[in-house]
Amino acid sequence: MEKGFLMEFRTGRRRIALVAAGVTAALSLAACASTGGSDAASGDGKAKTVNLSLVAYSTPQAAYEKIIAAFQKTNGFFTSPAVRRFALENAAAPELPKGQTASEKRGRRFFEDAPPDPTDGFRPGLCAHCHSGPLLNQTNQFAQFFIQLPIPAGQRFISVGVSEINEGLNPVRKFIFNKGTADESILESPDPGRALITGVTAAQDPTLEHVNAFKISPLRGVRRTAPYFHDNSAKTLEDVAAHYALFFNIVTGGVINLSAHDQADIVAYMKLLD
Repeated sequence: MEKGFLMEFRTGRRRIALVAAGVTAALSLAACASTGGSDAASGDGKAKTVNLSLVAYSTPQAAYEKIIAAFQKTNGFFTSPAVRRFALENAAAPELPKGQTASEKRGRRFFEDAPPDPTDGFRPGLCAHCHSGPLLNQTNQFAQFFIQLPIPAGQRFISVGVSEINEGLNPVRKFIFNKGTADESILESPDPGRALITGVTAAQDPTLEHVNAFKISPLRGVRRTAPYFHDNSAKTLEDVAAHYALFFNIVTGGVINLSAHDQADIVAYMKLLD
């Protein structure tokens, strides 16, 4: 083996090894056979090895960037071959899975793009208001009608009460915005989220995308990405569903009541998403 140093990148199903010495590096993507795809673009499910030689790079950093770029084109980087094809080959966006069990099928209706329906407890489309789009990580066209605020479709940040409810019991601190001005505002929160970057206060935030707001997480592959929320306060998907049950109950004054069965259906469906 060429003298230098060995650097490995690992994912749940893949191993990338880098041996670097001076200006030469070699990449081997050793793909393991797995359900639903392989490292090769064909996605035929067979184990493959892809070798890429990186020559004449002046620094190891350049080699690393090339290696990472190569890995980002494999199925191992994406939650599924369908998502990779959508991202890299201009293929159609993956559809929502139909579900097989009764619980999965009931759970699906929470994620379908549908207008608010008070006759069914607002269940149809409830989760899709903020988890829509190809990766289920943006608001949909019905969010403004459900939330009764001017929230546009495609918004990527929102507050869902994680800082406000503070189930992680994180220390609450006082944050002063625009100190010493006529617009001074005080916010007490364990984490004000995006507002720390934008400086936008609650009075200036009609779309709920600044104060205590965080980027909407994609749901594809969510069963493999615990813990959840920005503060890791939800250890399981069941904890996530329980948080939303509490959140919706609080913000609607009890109008939306997600039962234990509703929560189990939502979790069952989320486990299908890839």
